[in-house]
Amino acid sequence: MTPTAGKKAIVRDVCITMETATGGEADVRFGTSLKVIHKVYRGDHSGSFIPMNSKGAVDEVVKGVAVNIAGGQKVFFIVNYLEE
Repeated sequence: MTPTAGKKAIVRDVCITMETATGGEADVRFGTSLKVIHKVYRGDHSGSFIPMNSKGAVDEVVKGVAVNIAGGQKVFFIVNYLEE
């Protein structure tokens, strides 16, 4: 997600759901600073809706990143945000 030019993204809620049999990691982070907003290490730890108030820099994107996820397995990211 990229905020409107000249604005900051303020992440208000995050949910990461992993449908994996082998594990893996998934996180939501800011793209420039690489600040991790929320991270899930295993599928059975996923699915919770986490409220927060995490602000990025001007024009900083919010990225979903998945690591060590086998082919055919799924990761879903839900990010609610405001712009400032």
